[in-house]
Amino acid sequence: MRIEAGFQPKPFLDQHPYRDDLVLPSLLGRILPATPASGMSLSRPATLTQYNVFGQRVDRLHTSEGWRELKDFAVREGYTAIAYERKCEEHSRTSPLARTMVMTGDCHVIMYAMGPTARVARPTSRPPISSAGTWFSGAAEGNVAVAVARTGGISQSTRSLSLFLVPLRMGPYPTPLWDGVFLHRLKNKIGTHVVPIAELELRGTRAWLLGP
Repeated sequence: MRIEAGFQPKPFLDQHPYRDDLVLPSLLGRILPATPASGMSLSRPATLTQYNVFGQRVDRLHTSEGWRELKDFAVREGYTAIAYERKCEEHSRTSPLARTMVMTGDCHVIMYAMGPTARVARPTSRPPISSAGTWFSGAAEGNVAVAVARTGGISQSTRSLSLFLVPLRMGPYPTPLWDGVFLHRLKNKIGTHVVPIAELELRGTRAWLLGP
C-alpha cells in the first residue's frame, strides 16, 4: 500500500491566536473598554503627539504595551549583547542568530530596531550620509543614535566626516523637548504601520564625538 493511500491527518494550521481567531477580537472589543483593549494590542499603530494641552512642543511617540514588552524582553535576554560577550567563543555569532530565528515569528519586527545596535558595535556596510535638514529614523522610540556629520571642509570629501553619539533625550524623561530632535510626522506606508518610522529634524542637537 502506498503511503498516500493510508490515513492522512489534516495539517496543523499555525495561526495567530489573536489575529486569526474569528471570535476573540470582537469578544474582547465588546467586553473591554476601548482604552485597555487598544493598549493590549500588539499591532496597534504608533501615534505621535507633538503638542500638549498648553501648546508646548513635546513630541511624544506612543506605542502599544505589547510592542514595549517585547522590546524589554529582547533586551533582558540579550539578543544583541550576547554576540559580543564572547561566552561561546567562535560560536558567539551563531548562538544569537539561532535565538533570533526562534523569536522572529512572534516578535512583531521589534528585531528591526535591535539590528542597528549590532551594526553600531561592528559596522557591516557603509553608513548612509544625509545632507538634508530632515532624517528618517526606523527606531524613533529609541534613546540614543549614531550619526555621521561633517567636521571639516567639503573639499576634504569623506575624510571630513566624523561619527557622533546622539542622545535623543537630555535629562529625565519626559522633557519639554528632546535633545533638539523634532519629530515632524510618522511615515504612513504599508511597511511602516508596525515599525514607528519618523521624519526627524535636528536643530541645535548636542552630540559626542566617537571617531576622527
